Amino acid sequence: MARGKRAWLFAALAFIFCLLPAFFAGITFIGHARPMPYVSVGIDRLVLVAVSLGLPALVAFTLYRFLDAKKDDTEEMVAAAMERAFHGKWREARTILGRYGSEAREREPERVRLAAIELSGGDLSELSRLVELAKQDRRTILMWAKQRYRAAERS
Repeated sequence: MARGKRAWLFAALAFIFCLLPAFFAGITFIGHARPMPYVSVGIDRLVLVAVSLGLPALVAFTLYRFLDAKKDDTEEMVAAAMERAFHGKWREARTILGRYGSEAREREPERVRLAAIELSGGDLSELSRLVELAKQDRRTILMWAKQRYRAAERS
């Protein structure tokens, strides 16, 4: 949750910081590119407001989306799955799962960790074995988890 608050704070600061430059950009746009300039003051005001508020809003939204990435949601899912599967032994499980994803060749750590948790069934020794298998080839664990999911879906 702290990351979400931080993302909102930075987005609000970016919006405020961009207001003045966007206002000056809006002033340069009004009255130009029309066959009869200065005919409609209402259109000029509309363009000024749209540019002055639209550009900072776009910057703030982009910054918020960048800072509040979905990666945190996946980490929260892994933590919740560990709590469910290992009840009081989640610290040991976290240590075992931490062994996967430390090297550059070990890709998709959250997905592999979720698959290992689901396949272990709450057994720490099985979790350790699955993590070691995943360190050799992650596709094995992912394939087993997918097969189990499809089998459960059929029944």
